[in-house]
This record gives sequence, C-alpha cells and structure tokens, in this order.
Amino acid sequence: IAELRAEINRIVKNASDMGMSAIFFQVRPAADALYQSEIFPVSSVLGGELPYGFDPLAELCAAAHRRGISVVAWVNPLRVTLKAFQTREQALASLSASSPASQHPEYCAFPGGRLWLDPGYPEVRELVAEGVAEIARDYPVDGVLFDDYFYPYPSAADGWDDSESYALYGGGAEQGDFRRANISELIRLCSEAVHGARDAEAPSCVFGVSPFGIWRNFSLDPRGSDTRGFSAYDGIYADALEWVRSRTVDFLSPQIYFRRDDPAAPAMTLMQWWSDALVGSGIPLIFSLADYKAAQWEDGGEIAEQELLARDIPGCIGCAHYGYGALCADDYGVRSCLSEAVMSE
Repeated sequence: IAELRAEINRIVKNASDMGMSAIFFQVRPAADALYQSEIFPVSSVLGGELPYGFDPLAELCAAAHRRGISVVAWVNPLRVTLKAFQTREQALASLSASSPASQHPEYCAFPGGRLWLDPGYPEVRELVAEGVAEIARDYPVDGVLFDDYFYPYPSAADGWDDSESYALYGGGAEQGDFRRANISELIRLCSEAVHGARDAEAPSCVFGVSPFGIWRNFSLDPRGSDTRGFSAYDGIYADALEWVRSRTVDFLSPQIYFRRDDPAAPAMTLMQWWSDALVGSGIPLIFSLADYKAAQWEDGGEIAEQELLARDIPGCIGCAHYGYGALCADDYGVRSCLSEAVMSE
C-alpha cells in the first residue's frame, strides 16, 4: 500500500510540476477495474484484488483534487483480454469467475485470439453503461472518457464474427450501418448513465470520447478531411459526427497522432477539420497529442509546436498529452521543449 500510494502521489506531483490541469487515469483496461466495483473484477494489473482495501482511483482523486487537478476516468469499453490466446476456451478460462464475460460468454467475440464484447447485443451496451454510472456515482471523478477502441481495428479483427447479433438485431440494415448504430447507441446510453449518476447537489461529471484522428476521408465523403488514412467511420464504426449531432458527448479528444508534415494526414489539417466540424455545436475539443511518438520521430519539439498551434484553433480548450511515461522520461526532450514553448509564448 505504501508503494502504491507513493506512486500515485508521485504521478500527481509530476503532473502538477508539468503544469497539467487534469489526469486521464486508466481505470478499465479490459473488462476489469482499478477501483472497487460490483460489476467488474479487479484488474490483473493489481493481481486480481485490491490490496487490503487500497483503492487506486479513490487515492488518485483525493491526491489530485488537493492540488487542484481534475481526474477523468479513462475506460476501454469493449476489450475483455489484452493477451492473445490460441483458443476461445483458453481465453475464457483466464478470466475471473466474477467477470461479466465469463458469466455471459455468448456476448463475446474472439477476434485475433482476444475476447471482445460484441456491442450488437443490447445487454452489452447496458453493461458498459452500468459500469460508467458506477464510476460517476461512487467516485468524485470530474469526467469519464472512452478510448478509441470500439469494434476492433483491422489489424486485430481477424476472426471477428457478429453474425448472431446481426441476425437478431440487424433489422435488414447494411452491416456497417448496424455496427455504427450500435456504437452510437452505446455512447448515448453511457452519456445518460454518467449524467444521471449524481443528484442535483453533487458536482457535475462530463462524458467524452477520444476518437481516432480521422473521422472519414474526403475521397469517400465530402464532409471528411483532406486526408488519405485509416478512418474511424469505416474501420471501427465510430461516427463521432453523429455523437455531436445528437449531443451525446460533452467533449471530444481526437487523437491527432500525426506529425505536421505527415503526407497522408497532417496534424494541422486534422485539427482544423475537427474545429470546422464542431463549429456551432458548443462541444469543446481537447486535442490528444502523441508525446509517446517523440522517440519514434526522434523529435521532441514536434509536440511543442502542435501544442502552440492548437491554442489558436477555434473550439480547442486544451491538449491531452499521451503518455505520462514519455513526459517523465523526457523522450528526445519532449517535456523540456513543451515547457520552454509554453513559458515563452
């Protein structure tokens, strides 16, 4: 407990020293919990049990709020296993008996050797919504944020089979439209769950999503960006513009994980596209920047330049920097360049 508490305090102090106003804290990597849950088992990251009642999320909220730092609970809504297995049976056997996926394996697909909740089932969408309601109700988090993993990315989708849920609930829709509708319904339910989890006297809790940076390419849709890359709309069936239209998100944090000079998807092209797409909606943007790629790019200054550019983008209220490890290690001077750029602005 002493080691875990010291680590949390160190995370918060480092965030404060770097001038960060919020921490996006991973609380559910894969149908599990880094907090006390009545729905999901304790994450294997913690050995499958909270040590003597120690609660990482409660500790982090307390430590961060003492320093005036907000806490947003980061959730991967549909992944069940991170490790790949040879067979579905082996994957299921690896789960805690209390896992919803273990209790209802019929709701799981098995793409790429990993278990994945199929959002085509209403029960799955309701389960995820109950999970985020529990977080917002039981913890003083300032927000809940979904990662960009919805349907699996093509590189991990080999063997994905949602034919049963499609047969039951497809209603004759084209399969891609069916999948996008499932994700949009998931977002709606979770938004309502988060907002309904607290009474009128409790502090508010916002709900957002961190979508993949490219919604759709202009070559396929005149509303899309002038880019030539993988698109969330077609690849993982995430229609962020529909969430904006239906006002089921309080903010978006698009993953601008590209360089400014990327030939297929320049960072500034994407930032401006998201700004234009959300104009008049009142829904703010927090651009997610790829600090973790500083080592790959061998350039820590790129992120600093993107941060400064983002500040002039209409609708942008800040940037999220992924991830914490790259900043602490100051990979290729990413933290130093960022600090210098912000201080000299």
